[in-house]
Amino acid sequence: MTSKLIQSIRLYIRQETSHVRWQRMWICALTGILAASIFTWTMSTINLITLPSQRLGMDWPRLWFYWGGLSIIAGMEGLFVGWFTEDYEGITFGWVPVELLLLLGYFFYISSVTTDPIIASISIIGLLEATGAFIIFAVILRLIANKFIKYYLEGKTGRGQRTLAFTAGIIFLIILIGSLARYDVSVVKILRSLNQSMAGVTTDPSLETRLPMETVPELRSHLGKPYKIYPRPDTAAVGTYVFAVIFHDGFSFSCRISVTESRPDIYFNDCNQGANLSFP
Repeated sequence: MTSKLIQSIRLYIRQETSHVRWQRMWICALTGILAASIFTWTMSTINLITLPSQRLGMDWPRLWFYWGGLSIIAGMEGLFVGWFTEDYEGITFGWVPVELLLLLGYFFYISSVTTDPIIASISIIGLLEATGAFIIFAVILRLIANKFIKYYLEGKTGRGQRTLAFTAGIIFLIILIGSLARYDVSVVKILRSLNQSMAGVTTDPSLETRLPMETVPELRSHLGKPYKIYPRPDTAAVGTYVFAVIFHDGFSFSCRISVTESRPDIYFNDCNQGANLSFP
């Protein structure tokens, strides 16, 4: 049975030359890495660009984590999607090894660290729900590879112009998708409330009730000094964000607050001194 399987694989590989197969594979892989890079940088900078007055800081640890992780995942999927001879085979099976590897890696992760069972279950369900995204990405990678190969085979006349226009269109689409990572209205409202409270408390003592003066006593001596805010979704609670505030001298504190509750005034009471920006 094993010999028949090996023979079948050899026959499948011989359906096309290794040059044609590898050409398609590296185009898919490079496209995946490029798409992941542009998406990650757009996702990480869109709020800094569109909310310049909210004192947001560049979350470098989160950027490096997503940039490296998504690039590896997208590059691997590109290799698998491009390996298959037929388009429908690459789209149908190309994403499967990547998802299996992600599930295996996550099972190793939760077995080595203490993780809340509910959060772990939600994460596993999220990975399974990502199947649709993997399939769509496989379709896109295969179509892009076919388009580039078509341009290459058409000859040199106008090839560079067509390739450049097509590449620019892809980049624009990725930036558009990455822009969807902009904070929604509830998160922006909390950011504005935090900045307004920090800026106005020196002239309006009534705003002290909105800030964690008791739990973070050193905050009082840092009011009026420059700082940056780093909002992140709370991995321990759905619908909650952690707002880390870091001053230029290194002093920091973090507040956990729900972004799903509607309220006229926002109070930052669930806070602790110190903020950890390591990721994940």
